Amino acid sequence: MNGFSDSWAKIGLQLKLQILIQGFLIVILVAAQLWVSDKIEHRALQAAEDRTVVMADGVVNSLNTLMEVQIDGKDVISDEKARAKFLKQVGISDGIRELRVIRGKGNDEFGPGLAMEKPVDAIDNEVLATGKPVYKMATDDKGVSTLRTVIPYIAYKEFRTSKCLDCHAVKEGEVLGAVSVIMDVTKDVAEIRQMENLIWIGQVLLQIVLFLSSVKLSSASLGNSAQSPGRQRSWRKVWQVAT
Repeated sequence: MNGFSDSWAKIGLQLKLQILIQGFLIVILVAAQLWVSDKIEHRALQAAEDRTVVMADGVVNSLNTLMEVQIDGKDVISDEKARAKFLKQVGISDGIRELRVIRGKGNDEFGPGLAMEKPVDAIDNEVLATGKPVYKMATDDKGVSTLRTVIPYIAYKEFRTSKCLDCHAVKEGEVLGAVSVIMDVTKDVAEIRQMENLIWIGQVLLQIVLFLSSVKLSSASLGNSAQSPGRQRSWRKVWQVAT
């Protein structure tokens, strides 16, 4: 501690002012930048989440429609080939890595369903058990970033004109199934990183400008102080005592 005090005492007034001013500005501006970067990243990822939710929601609406459309007295959704074709076709959309419909216990009365409609991991089972959506970001070893969204669909007396309880022998509020969407968000992540890099470059340039400006201001301030009449008289007295 004494060593630091001695070192600080040996530093000139101008450099002391420079260190204090620049240090204060760095702390404030870096904190503000981190806050802004976090908000930008959150909004960009929120937009990606919204896209996956819209996709999953569209699948649920389409399945509800297939439940109500009948051909030769049989609803279309009961045709497993037609259902599999529909899911495969929807999953071809741009940016979609995977799209699956997961059947819950509320559909057991309609048969086992397709193999592709069974839960495949802990996330599927979690959503079926809790009825709450799950969002998960992942990046593989090739640098490909994906966002997985698993949205439950719940049994209601009436949901967008569809009467769930008329067909499903479940209580209102129970989970009938879920939709899992995996979307490629590599481009979104790259844009976030590019924006953050530009912000950091701007931060460095701003710090340089502030440093040079503060040096000029402190130099001018000290120079004016040294040239003041009172300061000059003080130096004359010091000189007279010394001689």
